[in-house]
Amino acid sequence: MIFIDGQNLIYACQKFAFKHGQNCKFHYQEGDLERCLINMQPNRKHVQTRFYTAIVEPDPDRGQRDIERYEKQFKKQKALEARLKWYVFSKKIRAYPFSCPHCRWAGVETQIVCPKCGNVLKEVKNKGVDVALATDLLIYGMSDTSSSYDVAILVSGDNDFIPVIEKLKDRRPQVKIEVAQFSNAVGFDMKRVADRFYALDDYADKIGRLYHKTV
Repeated sequence: MIFIDGQNLIYACQKFAFKHGQNCKFHYQEGDLERCLINMQPNRKHVQTRFYTAIVEPDPDRGQRDIERYEKQFKKQKALEARLKWYVFSKKIRAYPFSCPHCRWAGVETQIVCPKCGNVLKEVKNKGVDVALATDLLIYGMSDTSSSYDVAILVSGDNDFIPVIEKLKDRRPQVKIEVAQFSNAVGFDMKRVADRFYALDDYADKIGRLYHKTV
């Protein structure tokens, strides 16, 4: 079973592209990524691919462009479910005005405004997505049903999953947890707890495309 941390993977793709130049971007293709992960080791039966992500609700202050971006993300998630038969966990989140932490300690919420464009700076509070992934990783690894797994490939470099992996391996040592991520987006501790680590850098040409942004 494949578990994909969508936001973490996008962040890792950005870091990978940045190594090749500030004007570089890397886009992965979902179908190619899944195919590559399935074929990492021979003689395996693929149970399911599960994709976890967040979608930011449109910001009225940003106008029609923000609405179109939201609709595009929503349609893409539906396409993953229909075309690739992925399970998609998508949580709607909001961007909140970023307040000065020093003022907040004094009990005053002071919004920070960009001195160049005048827009209120906002931060996205991504709650619930990692919890959902961690819960499913644990539940499906602990169960003995036809929908469970004996090997999971976790596409993430987030250290928050380490305690879950350790607990799962302690309770079910026969279950294997493998991690796949770009090398500069995963730390030593995550690699240590994994039964195998796949550096997606080595498979970049198979899962996506690196290109230069035009100005």
